[in-house]
Amino acid sequence: MPVALDNAVDASPTWRERYDELERQSNGDIAAKDKLLALKEQRITELSKRVRKLEAAAAHRWPWGDYETSLLTKLADAAKQWWSTYDREMPTTAPRNKEVADWLIEQHDVSPRVAQIMAQVLRADGLRTGRREK
Repeated sequence: MPVALDNAVDASPTWRERYDELERQSNGDIAAKDKLLALKEQRITELSKRVRKLEAAAAHRWPWGDYETSLLTKLADAAKQWWSTYDREMPTTAPRNKEVADWLIEQHDVSPRVAQIMAQVLRADGLRTGRREK
């Protein structure tokens, strides 16, 4: 599906005007078509860089905005470290709370009680507690 190349993505009017002019001139002219293709590739590269920057910025934001504390950052690190590979269809892929808490204590200097609570907060809903089935 083609992407609209308009000012909705903050495209420069100059870029759009150059693109339209080259498109009008490209009737069978290979050199003009090559310029048009180069211009498209340049714009795609620019927009791709911008998207990556926005994605990186969004990855560090919380649902409630930019408010962040040291413990929230540590909670996010633990979620990424321990829960990014969890598969709901395979409960055995879930980390044990003790593993998560120990990691928070050792890697992030979190107090044992806070580490236990953070591990509990991160734990997926509906997981059984106690011994795992073999």
